[in-house]
Amino acid sequence: MVSPSTPAPDIIQAPKDPQLWPEFRVKLAAWRAQQRNELRYSDALYRRPDFAWVPGSFACCFLMLCDERFYDAGNGRYRTKEWLEASQRDFGGFDSAVLWHAYPRIGLDERNQFDFYSDQPGGLKGLREVVDELHRAGVRTYLDYNPWDTVTRREANSDVDALCDLVRALDVDGIFLDTMKEGAAEFRAKLDAVRPGVVLEGEISLPMTRIADHHMAWAQGFRDSEVPGVVRNKWFERRHQLHHVSRWHRDRTTEFQTAFMNGTGTMIRDNVFGTWVGYSEREKSILRAMLPIRRRFTSLFSGERWTPLVPTTDTDLYASLWENEGIRLPASVGNRVRFST
Repeated sequence: MVSPSTPAPDIIQAPKDPQLWPEFRVKLAAWRAQQRNELRYSDALYRRPDFAWVPGSFACCFLMLCDERFYDAGNGRYRTKEWLEASQRDFGGFDSAVLWHAYPRIGLDERNQFDFYSDQPGGLKGLREVVDELHRAGVRTYLDYNPWDTVTRREANSDVDALCDLVRALDVDGIFLDTMKEGAAEFRAKLDAVRPGVVLEGEISLPMTRIADHHMAWAQGFRDSEVPGVVRNKWFERRHQLHHVSRWHRDRTTEFQTAFMNGTGTMIRDNVFGTWVGYSEREKSILRAMLPIRRRFTSLFSGERWTPLVPTTDTDLYASLWENEGIRLPASVGNRVRFST
């Protein structure tokens, strides 16, 4: 178990013996208080009304814009309505989507990552219509930023300024920081000047020092303990949202359970740069069961009264408890199979 002054892993491993769980919770609370004090943590950005949507963004789709399920090349139109209907039918709907554009096509000519957005069918105007339709359906959108794109055509201004121009043109809600842990300090200030409420979400595990100005992050390939552990950054800041993903896994049950036990989200990704890694009917049904609970009780899952690993009547059943204003919500998993509330 981590001590108050010890750096913690992405998931703080839980002890197998239930007799040790009360001590585990005490140490978790002490560690959190110590870390928040040492970092002089400020939650100012999480208290801003324009970021109030963040804790409820549980289901994020990694959307390849050239996917034939989303774009009908034969008829030259985006299939946004059909895509939204399919997402609702299969997964219970999406809360947000990463609009992936360039890789793996980029590098065959001089076009840079920003050109690939402009070159989408219909140009930026056509893509803005897609974003507007997604917004009307309650789906937030992210641009993708590729920091490794350095040998293609250069823009007249910096990458950050080019991204801000796209944010302004497309009215998107976030920037996905491909291959990055965190964005440069100037990201936050420049994005705030363009559009309130634009989040930064990194692909690599986010350092705790940047939780204050990065509202989201991927929980990619996080390794949990046999008894479900506690996601470090979510424990530190309850309104911080993570999206669990293991892109090549054919069985995602464990990551679903870790997310459910921690009140965190899921990255739904079945098209990995053109390789099909589909979801089984069982996996889809699990998400359809979990998402309504997460969405209805967002205020609990992002609140302060979270108790990990409360006692249960079954030795193979693990539960977290969230409470607020007379509501008690236990979320439980067992044997990496069962879900209940």
